[in-house]
Amino acid sequence: MNRRNFVKINRETVKDKSPKSNGLKSAMVLIATGIFILVMTQMVYLSMLGTKGSDLTSIVNEKNEILSEIRNVEDEISQMKSLVRLHKVAYGDLGLVKVSEVRLLKRDNLAISDIKNN
Repeated sequence: MNRRNFVKINRETVKDKSPKSNGLKSAMVLIATGIFILVMTQMVYLSMLGTKGSDLTSIVNEKNEILSEIRNVEDEISQMKSLVRLHKVAYGDLGLVKVSEVRLLKRDNLAISDIKNN
């Protein structure tokens, strides 16, 4: 084997490997591009979440304030409905008195009945 044959064999070997190496390079480029797209997608998603975080916090705080206000109004309604308070308002503020005698008139005005209340 002389020098020319050796160089020729080496060139053929290199030529044989080049299509395989091109396929490998293509695969590496494809994988690198996929990873880059994945990373960029994640960064965009996380940046969107980061800006929405303050909005979400303010909405949760507003919801808690509204729920607290609802509880306060429900408490006030239950206090206003209590019989003790109604009795106090009727007899104290409005000046109503207990009736000792109630007269009922029938529709035809023929008879009047007296009912005694205790």
